[in-house]
Amino acid sequence: VQLTWDPPLKDGGSPILGYIVERCEEGTDKWIRCNARLVPNLTYKVTGLKPGVSYYYRVCAENAAGISDPADVLGPLLADDPPAAPTFDLDSFKDGLEVIVPEPLRIRVPITGYPVPTAKWSVGEKLLENNERVKIDTNAA
Repeated sequence: VQLTWDPPLKDGGSPILGYIVERCEEGTDKWIRCNARLVPNLTYKVTGLKPGVSYYYRVCAENAAGISDPADVLGPLLADDPPAAPTFDLDSFKDGLEVIVPEPLRIRVPITGYPVPTAKWSVGEKLLENNERVKIDTNAA
């Protein structure tokens, strides 16, 4: 999860030294510090989250006068991998295909992406469907 925030409106007369980012798993009241050192910027990538779990976040500023009260709580936000565009590997087909009749033809095309892409197979504009001559089996790896 990538967080960004605005600086406090008032710094109490002392410049901000950095920020403390905390998280709290939804359904609990235990706040855990996310950063070991003060975050010098107004953005922070939170790591070490459990996939599929929602978290609340809050940020405090620190300066010579001490640590501020936390800013408004943000969340809950779901810890999830960022979307990744689908890709497929056709390297094994660069020299074409050799088909020996009447042996069944099995074509394996590794496809990746997140969330897992849905594959649709077609020839030209015609969508291929399972029948007595064609068996399509699409699996997620």
